[in-house]
Amino acid sequence: MRRQRRFMNHADQVIGSFRRAIEFQYGFVSNPRLSLWKNVENRLGDLGVDEFSGCVLRNTACHNLLEKYKKPVGSSKLLGLGLNYCLKEPSLQATTADTFERMREDVRRMYALKGGGDSSNSYIPKLYVKSDYSFEPASEEIEDALKQFREALRSEQLQRSKIKKPRPNLPLRALKLIGFFKDNDIYIVVAGNKNLGPCILERKLYIYRAIKEHLGNQTNYQLLSEAEARARLAGLSYRFDSWVTKYRPRTPFELPVDWTTISEAETTFLMRAKRKNGNKFARFRCTAKVHKYPWKTRPIVCCSGTWLNDWSKWLDYWLQKIKHLIPTYVKDSQQVLDEVRRLHIPPGAFLFTCDANAMYNNIDTEHAIEVITWWLNDLNEQNKLPHDFSLEAILEAMEIIMKNNIFEFGDCYFLQLLGTAMGTSAAV
Repeated sequence: MRRQRRFMNHADQVIGSFRRAIEFQYGFVSNPRLSLWKNVENRLGDLGVDEFSGCVLRNTACHNLLEKYKKPVGSSKLLGLGLNYCLKEPSLQATTADTFERMREDVRRMYALKGGGDSSNSYIPKLYVKSDYSFEPASEEIEDALKQFREALRSEQLQRSKIKKPRPNLPLRALKLIGFFKDNDIYIVVAGNKNLGPCILERKLYIYRAIKEHLGNQTNYQLLSEAEARARLAGLSYRFDSWVTKYRPRTPFELPVDWTTISEAETTFLMRAKRKNGNKFARFRCTAKVHKYPWKTRPIVCCSGTWLNDWSKWLDYWLQKIKHLIPTYVKDSQQVLDEVRRLHIPPGAFLFTCDANAMYNNIDTEHAIEVITWWLNDLNEQNKLPHDFSLEAILEAMEIIMKNNIFEFGDCYFLQLLGTAMGTSAAV
């Protein structure tokens, strides 16, 4: 009995070592009790993101800009996937909970508005912010159908989760490394300029370079206290409300005005955007120009999600309508090629290209506003502006937006003094 047990243990050790050898050589071991297709299915489910079909990701890039500290182990492989890599949800229910809520709101909205299309000009696709209005429940039949659909979906998810649980698309070590970077004060990961991949560097170095190369320039930026920044933003809010009141559409019972008013759709967009975004500041960040030596930083102001940017988006909407009237306007690169082909270039001639250095920061704000104002007034005198082009509203909004670009960087606040308002839609 003991001898038999000893032989069985020895056999298990031999089989185990043989199994480990096969797994080391081929990466997996099939189960002889399962069918061929089931073994293939199990193996494909166990493959990592860089192992599928034997295609290893070769275009990964992670730039090491660290000066004092070493790069954490595994960070090159993790960051090489890119900053837009999507993590798989740990459960099936997490992927559909928000989706179902949106579907239910859409069904209730369509039920409430059925047959009652808005015939007025109250919707502009490019100027739209989703309303936070909650519609009443639909009919009892529709609500029951939604409830049954959700229960059936949850039941199907539960059955599938019992058969095979969702596997993360990153190994556990990579997930722990993400948490390490999230709560770490030493390292920071920023995007490389021109989509050249993530860059890792010390957080102190990042702040130092941002201040030294950009925010420390007192000609371009003015440091504000938090109280000053919030006071300026409150003043902008009052000026915005006054502007909307002045240029809003008039009712038949009100006295007409001497200027072109904005439409009801534009008023709805602007007021809804302000209610949604509140007193949120734009944020300053930098990307790394790793294609240059020595590498430099590129300043970016993230205005997305601020009501001032939505106001700028309205301004850009109208300026885009008249861009074809600019004598130097170029539609696309194909137009450049067509015009170059029509040129009679003598033999030995050279074609040169040029680029502006820090163009947005080097534009004098007062001069730019003066030139654009002169140009728009000239077009107005020649009757080239659209009939619903509110010239007075556009000129006033342009001056307010371009002179009041306030943003935060960490716990510091700044006001841009020179150049077009970086990050806003109309700056381009």
